[in-house]
Amino acid sequence: MNLATRIAASVLIPMMLCILAYGVVNVRLRRVEMTEDARRELRDHATTLSASLGAALRDHQIEDIGELVDDLSQADRVLGVVIFDDHDQLVRASQALVRDATRFTSLGHSARAGTPRVEAMTARDGRKMLAYGFALRARLGEGPRGSAVLLRDLSYIEVNVSRSSRAVSIVGLALALTLVAAVWVGVRSAVLRPLSMLIGAVERTGLDALEHKAVIVRPDEIGRLAVAYNTLLDSLREAREALEERTDALVTAERRLHHAQRLALVGQLAANLAHRVGSPLNVILGRARYALQKGGQSERDQMHLREIIAGAESISSVIEQLLARARKGRGKVSSIDLGSVATDVARFLEVEAEERSVTIVVRAPSPVRVKASRAEIEQVILNLCVNAMQAQPKGGRIEVTVAVTDEGTPRAELRVDDAGPGIAKEDRAKVFDAFFTTKEPAEGTGLGLTICEEIAQRLGGGMTLGDSALGGASFIVNFPLDAEDERDES
Repeated sequence: MNLATRIAASVLIPMMLCILAYGVVNVRLRRVEMTEDARRELRDHATTLSASLGAALRDHQIEDIGELVDDLSQADRVLGVVIFDDHDQLVRASQALVRDATRFTSLGHSARAGTPRVEAMTARDGRKMLAYGFALRARLGEGPRGSAVLLRDLSYIEVNVSRSSRAVSIVGLALALTLVAAVWVGVRSAVLRPLSMLIGAVERTGLDALEHKAVIVRPDEIGRLAVAYNTLLDSLREAREALEERTDALVTAERRLHHAQRLALVGQLAANLAHRVGSPLNVILGRARYALQKGGQSERDQMHLREIIAGAESISSVIEQLLARARKGRGKVSSIDLGSVATDVARFLEVEAEERSVTIVVRAPSPVRVKASRAEIEQVILNLCVNAMQAQPKGGRIEVTVAVTDEGTPRAELRVDDAGPGIAKEDRAKVFDAFFTTKEPAEGTGLGLTICEEIAQRLGGGMTLGDSALGGASFIVNFPLDAEDERDES
């Protein structure tokens, strides 16, 4: 049994019982009322008949008594009259009652001996009738000279009661059908439809679909239930967002931990390399310089010694940079113009860019100054531009843009865009990880972007990856503006 049927039953069954009880009570009251009316009419007829019969007895007009009996027998709903003398002998009876006259002797005797009596009786044909017995007197104050029994038909009462019962049944049935229709329509519009909407919203709801709110605006319990459901959805959505934020934070923290571990490994490798390579390298460099200063070699040997010294110095410089990176050395910090550094780096790469058929364009319409080590900023821009050139082996375009962001707190922004193939979606989350690279082993070690991000973060900024309007990748590095430069602008 569904909800609508239960509600309809709970409403209609009591109403139908009330209607049934009303019909039963109404029929009974109708029967009692009609019976009382019949009794009054019977008494009225008896009073009239008593006066007429008394006058006929007084005047000894026996024929008039017969006419009165015959006339009264023709009256509506009167079955007839039976008259007895003072010895309870039948004097006159209506034609229809002649055979049953003796049935009323005791009633006539009782009425002559005492007060008038009314009894309910049944005729031979089964009809209900009412018998009224009363004494007959010639004059007021004289003793009774006989008695009379007046009979009234009651069968019409049952007919009328039956008609009333049918009428009440028809009205009750019509009222019940009307109530069924009204309750069904009311329950459907007031309960079932909003509940169906609420159930539909609940069925569409899942951990990945918390946007299906119940659109029910009502001041009743269903409206309050919809509001509570929508509040629950908001709470679940907020909890999911908080969980996602925590998950993202944990993933970021884990990535940073791996990143730090890899950088620590880089530092250990650099320290170990400096220890293992530095000492022999210093010996080689010292011996080569000593041999070159001592002289006596051929021109060819001197050239080889100079190449050995230059190579050893280059290796020594790399080792010093690795040690500086392991110790997080920053170099000399000053206020530098990002556009100027970007222009110098582009000029430095001009020859290699021409060889690769790559055009480098620098857009720096106004000076944008940051507090940083020029060497570190050069390293960031150089690394990003070299990566962009290597991503375009058949030629292309690189755009370096320097500007100040106007979202929230103003910051310096360095953007490097290329027209290469871009970076695959599955690799974007790992491009800043140490030792991760999509290049050939001879072209990269996977440390360039890691070092660039580490420099940006150490300067109070950050580095992100996006899609370039040129069709390739877009690396965006942001730094805090130089505080003195900000005061000058204000």
